Amino acid sequence: MTCCHVIGLLASGLLIINIDALCRNVHSITDRTLSGHVIKTLPDKSLENCITACERESHCYSVNYLSITKTCQLNNKTLKWYPGDVVISPGAVHLGSLARDYDPCVDREPACDGTCLAWGGTLETTCLCNHGNTSLCQSSGSGLIALNIRFGVLASDKNKKTCIPSALGMQSGDVLTSQIIVSSNSAQKDWGRLNFENAKAWTPQTDNLRQWFQVTFAPHQKVFTKIATRGGAPFFWWVKRYEINFKVEENRAWVSYNLDGKPVVFQGNRDMSSVAYNKFLRPFKATTIRLLPRLWSGRIALRVELYGC
Repeated sequence: MTCCHVIGLLASGLLIINIDALCRNVHSITDRTLSGHVIKTLPDKSLENCITACERESHCYSVNYLSITKTCQLNNKTLKWYPGDVVISPGAVHLGSLARDYDPCVDREPACDGTCLAWGGTLETTCLCNHGNTSLCQSSGSGLIALNIRFGVLASDKNKKTCIPSALGMQSGDVLTSQIIVSSNSAQKDWGRLNFENAKAWTPQTDNLRQWFQVTFAPHQKVFTKIATRGGAPFFWWVKRYEINFKVEENRAWVSYNLDGKPVVFQGNRDMSSVAYNKFLRPFKATTIRLLPRLWSGRIALRVELYGC
């Protein structure tokens, strides 16, 4: 039984009513079809029957409907991920599945034994391994040919990677001093490493909302999965709330880490000595990450470690 239905065909596309919470809202594109990804062709179908057929086909992620011949084509890919395969087809309508969404993780073989991330603009996927045992992680992807212990990356081909998240090197010193950039008081930026000696911490020259602590891996990208922060003794200073900005590439604009379009304000530390961990519910790929203090106790004081691969 169909969970959604069409109530009209407008000049700008298809108007869908969602009558089931499990259905998705999608937009259609007129006079266009997705070429090269048809898995089934059904003759003599109405548009609504074509949509229903896609819902019932587990590998269908979009449809081409040829209104002149009443032909329904079920696709196993989508226009979003394969824009180069779109062709002009007068009188046709293309729309995504109402029941399921596609990303390249769907085609990952064997399937990711963890959390699969698909990166927009490419067909690349990264499997975040949820196991401490790396052999389990390796078994989740056949053809893995390289294990870089230092950076925790298992590589099979350029579009399929497996990631074992680990500390990225603030505490160990693998992150060089030159990779740390701060808004002020750069003479103390090494003090911003987690568990820096003598409980010292980076503090800016002035405490205000324009201060920030930044780590860059440019030109290389990292997948960021977690962050740890700590305050500084003996002055009882720590950061209580902070936000995260990042750059996907160095020539790109800063992006605010957000969920559902709203910047996330992370819970920081509650005292000067304990370590506060925050997982990124939506891991992201970036060359540079910046922590922006939003609320602090006494003064802004930070020691930081980043996790990912």
